[in-house]
Amino acid sequence: MVLESIQLVLFDLAGTTVDDRIDGVPLVVSAMAETFAEAGYKIVSEDVVQHRGKIKTEMVRCLLAGKMQAGDKAFEEEADRIHKFFLKRILENAEKLNEIEGTTDTFRFLKSRGIRIGVGSGFPAQIVERVISRMGWMEQGFLDYAGGGDAVGAGRPDPGMIQHAMQLLGIPDPRRVLKVGDTAADVEEGANAGAWTAAVLTGSQPEEMLRAAGPDFILESIAVLPGLFG
Repeated sequence: MVLESIQLVLFDLAGTTVDDRIDGVPLVVSAMAETFAEAGYKIVSEDVVQHRGKIKTEMVRCLLAGKMQAGDKAFEEEADRIHKFFLKRILENAEKLNEIEGTTDTFRFLKSRGIRIGVGSGFPAQIVERVISRMGWMEQGFLDYAGGGDAVGAGRPDPGMIQHAMQLLGIPDPRRVLKVGDTAADVEEGANAGAWTAAVLTGSQPEEMLRAAGPDFILESIAVLPGLFG
């Protein structure tokens, strides 16, 4: 089995290991749309979904670029203002989030095989730490790495976060790493790092969009990931 040599599995957060739906709507999508609306810009859910997986500062800039002239001081100030209000809305709702079914069991399985576990997110470290604390994964000894979008100064599909985790954990070979996420940006990040990639169908991006990114595996959810290891 090709994954027998895996030493690290790096997971995305929202949509992969964490169910960010509140009243059936993904929090990232609703919070971004509501924040833009409060700033006087109308965006629809489909616009947000297209950019999921990216570092959130980049997501805001991409969405704002269609509303005002990009690149000047006014644009950057407006993007920064929207991003801060977006993060505030996420933090206000962090305690309502729960793990995706099967996450803890999958973590236990990986640990039983001596495989390191990391989570990486397009959110900054402040959000990552709050969500991880809510899930209790660090206290249970599951996580060997946790990184936010501000950890390496570059967002997906840049492979910097994967490379950062590899460096900290002493894993030099990317073919001993599996990246698992629910967006095309996650898949592209893994491919750019030279790692194995698995896309899960528990996020908000449609299966055809994930398939187009070319993952090595497509899974219904994190719960079935152990089956890749035989």
